[in-house]
Amino acid sequence: MGIRLEKVERIVIFDEVTKMPNERENYEGIVKRGLKEEWCDYIRREYEFSMAVCRSLASDFETFMKEARGELKEGQLFYRAVKSNIPPGVKTDEMSFKTVKLTIFSEDDVEDAKKSQKELLKNRIVRLTNEALEQGTLLTQADLSILLNASIKTIGRHIKQLLEEDIIVPTRGNRMDIGPGTSH
Repeated sequence: MGIRLEKVERIVIFDEVTKMPNERENYEGIVKRGLKEEWCDYIRREYEFSMAVCRSLASDFETFMKEARGELKEGQLFYRAVKSNIPPGVKTDEMSFKTVKLTIFSEDDVEDAKKSQKELLKNRIVRLTNEALEQGTLLTQADLSILLNASIKTIGRHIKQLLEEDIIVPTRGNRMDIGPGTSH
């Protein structure tokens, strides 16, 4: 015994009651459930600022989050790096940081890896330091060590070789004359 399926057409009847002017108010609350509104509420409760100030700060926060946390492409990650205008000698807890997008892996890396791991690492160092600089930050050799899973000594050796080849590597140490490395 089989099941017989029949096509049934549905008739939708529009209820005239939903055209009432107050109907929109039912939906407006749903729109006001975003991160911006959550921050506005938090700022208002915690700091007792006026609604105008809360909305302004929440709007600025939303803009900041969109800029800092835009979409990542394959092989990219977010990383907090020191802003490029921070002078030497500033304590870490007093530094300004910025979240940047860095490309840990790109298609070019495959070709570099075919040549040698040394070439791959050197090209990644150049790419990462330039990406950071373009976004207003500078990476340290320690940053590169963590990002590239290599010792600080190995990173330093490769940076020295790159500089000897007249390839600019904009690390925090090179730009700010910090540490024993060659500058400029």
